[in-house]
Amino acid sequence: MDLIVSWSDKANNDLENVFDYYKIEANLRVARKLVKALVSSTIQLKYTPHIGAVETLFTIDGIELRYLVKGNYKILYYIQGSTVIIARVFDCRQNPNKMK
Repeated sequence: MDLIVSWSDKANNDLENVFDYYKIEANLRVARKLVKALVSSTIQLKYTPHIGAVETLFTIDGIELRYLVKGNYKILYYIQGSTVIIARVFDCRQNPNKMK
């Protein structure tokens, strides 16, 4: 059974911030390529949602968070019923307390 991958508002906002940053600091092509790579890396979660390691630094109301790593980015997600919800996209070069 294939699951549905859904992006939370915060995760979408995180992606927009990544795009906006790289559009200014690099160029439009780099920004698009990076965001596309981040989104594409989550497609596998439809078929193998438990592929990501369990996150030990953060929790959301007692829900088990998992994560994928793509480049410098950690993609946090959790499984709720038949849906995989992408919770956040975090640049690992930042202080993790910033996400709290």
